[in-house]
Amino acid sequence: MINNKCKILIINSGLGNVGSLINALRFLDFDVHQINKFDKNESFNFDGFILPGVGSFPSGIRKMKEAKLDKLVLKLIDEGVAGIGICLGMQFLADYSLEGDTKSQGLSVFSGSVEKLLPSKQDKVPHIGWTETQLTNGTESWQNVLNNAFYYVHSYAVRPKNPEENLSTISHCGKNITSAIYKNKILGVQFHPEKSQQQGLKLLNDFFLFHA
Repeated sequence: MINNKCKILIINSGLGNVGSLINALRFLDFDVHQINKFDKNESFNFDGFILPGVGSFPSGIRKMKEAKLDKLVLKLIDEGVAGIGICLGMQFLADYSLEGDTKSQGLSVFSGSVEKLLPSKQDKVPHIGWTETQLTNGTESWQNVLNNAFYYVHSYAVRPKNPEENLSTISHCGKNITSAIYKNKILGVQFHPEKSQQQGLKLLNDFFLFHA
């Protein structure tokens, strides 16, 4: 791994334990900071940010908005700061989610919806475990990072509207399910890089090395 001392902000909305993510970033020798509430008068100077999350989209996006963290994410993106949305954090970046039989608005960073995975005889929901991930778009640098097995835990997935933003997929229930999306220095991954051993560490390291 390359010691680049990137200054990374974790946007912690209380949706899951961020301890393993902090440990992974510190192992990579990043300068790690956290925030759980946004004040529009605050100034920031970060090389990158991460929006992690697990759990329910409707309650999660509500917590984000109560703490004004949605405004922080959009501010950082508008300023050209590189960022990663992980699991539920990736789903927040879509237009809306249909979880809970209701339509909940997301941040609309990517055009598309969040929809429930459908089980089959071969594949269960939630989808849990190590799964081979296949690059569908992107350069050779992405291929070296994303053509790996990563650790997943999810019942819903993003369905992007723009095919060119669909970076990688997994096979589930006989369908290709989006597992990563990318646009303008913003990456969303459905898997957990912080729980995906060396390949997950490489993704975190290389993303901020080449995009921050």
